[in-house]
Amino acid sequence: MKFLFNFLIIILVQIPLFAAEASDSLAQVSRTNEIRILFKQKSFFDKALSFPGKVLFFPFDLVFSGISYGIFKVDESKIIPKTRDFLISEDGRREVRPTYVSRIGVGIKYYQREILNRESRLLLLATVGLHQRQRYGIALERITLSELFYHSNYRALYEKLTTESFFGIGPNTEKNAKSNYTRELFGPDISIGIDLGHRLTLQARAGFELNNILPGRDNDHPSLTDLYSGADLPGLDTQVNLFTFSLGFYYGSLNRPAKPSRGYEINAVGHYFQQINTGDFYFFKLSADFRYYIPLFHKRVLMIRLGTELTDPLPAKEVPFYYLSELGEGISFRGFERGRFRDFDLILGSLEYRYPISNKLESILFVDAGQVSADIFNEYSSSNWEFSIGTGLRYVTEGGSVSKIELARSRDGYLVKITLN
Repeated sequence: MKFLFNFLIIILVQIPLFAAEASDSLAQVSRTNEIRILFKQKSFFDKALSFPGKVLFFPFDLVFSGISYGIFKVDESKIIPKTRDFLISEDGRREVRPTYVSRIGVGIKYYQREILNRESRLLLLATVGLHQRQRYGIALERITLSELFYHSNYRALYEKLTTESFFGIGPNTEKNAKSNYTRELFGPDISIGIDLGHRLTLQARAGFELNNILPGRDNDHPSLTDLYSGADLPGLDTQVNLFTFSLGFYYGSLNRPAKPSRGYEINAVGHYFQQINTGDFYFFKLSADFRYYIPLFHKRVLMIRLGTELTDPLPAKEVPFYYLSELGEGISFRGFERGRFRDFDLILGSLEYRYPISNKLESILFVDAGQVSADIFNEYSSSNWEFSIGTGLRYVTEGGSVSKIELARSRDGYLVKITLN
């Protein structure tokens, strides 16, 4: 403040002197030069007062100078347009898309199409989120091997999900019993598809899934590893490395893949899991999903969905608790957190009414219902059904990527789910 006061005094004193000498525009220039000389000849007192301000401003001045220099160099090197041209092509063969999934976080997907054949593509994925959640993947997909094996896929995935929810096992678990854990997974696999004709596809897949359970990172809820042991929850305190093989078929009569308005699709897959070397984990899984799209008036569509998943261990063997069937969030049930209900078997159903807002955007209303059971055939109970209702928006790009925001209401309250690409 003292420096500012001295500055104003100097200006007020010198202005009359300069005004007396000024008679034309040349005098204006002379006065400006004299003011500059005056500030160059500041007294020691003025310099001492301004020195602390210079010291405090120096880091900011250094940062701003560095930013300005960096922007100049980036612009001079044309690195941004060069990077864009490297990652994105005008013909659509190379593409970068942002992605977001509530369970993990934000990330990017990179596509490089026509790697080996016209339908093939290279996919790179990197996603990170809060609490050090992360997922990375690389895939070489839709590689044509022959006329019989019309495509093959080669994938590797690593993910570390640090806030996985656990509420217990069975249909009667409570929301306030929530704990959390970290699941670390590495899974390479190879799959081969066979076109059987008449819109029927058979697919075989083989791979490994290497699992490790660690303490959860959500400090708002206790860690599962502090509450249970491996005797209570199989697979909790043991690194479980599995060989997996699956065989499934898909039949579809949809008129459009990403935004169908008529037709139906059936997807059924049988999985076999076996612990590498020796161990206690040998089990089967059978999953089936049926969706039927009914066209209504003014381009409205009603989607009916039925699904089930059955898990069965071999005699005297077990199933890791995180491989049990889950009801909640994901693709299975909106309105509940992921893993809200967990047991060996599940059944579910959905009604979804879609009405278009524009060519790419549509609004949805839905009702979900489902339940879990230790044995859905012998222990089915009508009192174990859970329900949710909700609404949302669904956006479909020309390339077929789907982004959604959904708000659902269940007995646990409201839950918003956002999915991007």
